[in-house]
Amino acid sequence: MLEDVFNAPVEISIGEKKYKLEYDNKAYAQIEIVLNMGLCKIMDVIIKENNLKYNELLEIFCIGLMKHHTAQEIGEVRNLIKDSGMGVLISRAYTIQAAFLRQLFLPEIALKSENVKKAQLKKKKVKKT
Repeated sequence: MLEDVFNAPVEISIGEKKYKLEYDNKAYAQIEIVLNMGLCKIMDVIIKENNLKYNELLEIFCIGLMKHHTAQEIGEVRNLIKDSGMGVLISRAYTIQAAFLRQLFLPEIALKSENVKKAQLKKKKVKKT
């Protein structure tokens, strides 16, 4: 179905474990409550301002884990991220943000972007002098 274009979870590896991120209406509602922002504002912060704070990214990540992981697993990965420093999460920021945003796009737009072929993308050529 057209609505299910981007319903698959996104896998992220942290340490030796793989985690599945998936956002549904329940997750979006939880994120709005925790961040005290509406979805439109969160999208603006991610897309227009490119200014998502570390703590906001951590909350978006952990809430995205709720559908496929237990509270204990989420607590363990949260502690691992906090103990390891910001680099672990920041290096995966674009993947987390993309997983968060993909359900918010209209299905027609999502389907078009899914059908873009690599051959259609132009590679930048550098001329040697």
